[in-house]
Amino acid sequence: MALHGKAHPPVAASAALVALLAASLLTGPPAGATLLVPLSLTDLVHKADRIVVAEVLRARSFWEGKRIYTHSEVEVRELLAGKGIAPGQPLTVRQLGGKVGGKELVVAGTPKLRQGERYLLFLREDAEGRPYHYVLGLSQGAFRLSSPGKKQQVAAPGEPPSPSRPETGAQRGPPPDDEARLLAQVRALIAAGGAGERRGR
Repeated sequence: MALHGKAHPPVAASAALVALLAASLLTGPPAGATLLVPLSLTDLVHKADRIVVAEVLRARSFWEGKRIYTHSEVEVRELLAGKGIAPGQPLTVRQLGGKVGGKELVVAGTPKLRQGERYLLFLREDAEGRPYHYVLGLSQGAFRLSSPGKKQQVAAPGEPPSPSRPETGAQRGPPPDDEARLLAQVRALIAAGGAGERRGR
């Protein structure tokens, strides 16, 4: 994690710090040291409170104490697992990091949810009951999907990754042509009893 102004380039967080931040992103304030381990698709399905296909509507970064947070408002296009939300309704995704004025907080491994893009998101509810969600396993729980009716583009050097490639640190999934297969895999895992450790209520 690094906090810097305009004159300073972003500095990636150390692996140890990212491990500690993982607990904060998944459950709110960390209760102790937590190691961030790789998550399989099965792990994501079992541990998520909600699994949605959603489009990012807008994002807002702000100071909270000495840290910068970003709240991304997403609109649910399809609810694959979980309760209490219907297609067309918004959810707020909270992430540590962002840019406010000339200051930017960079957290390695955090998915970049881009406005107007569609994602398959594995989400955890806030442990303290606050009205927002966290992406499970940092970028492992965010799969960028193609937008209906849009032709896939390969990013030029220096441009953001194309939908055919995972965001930085993301779980590596099938290419866009196999998005239907990915979603089918998720549905099959849910149907097979992937009710989640906290979702069975």
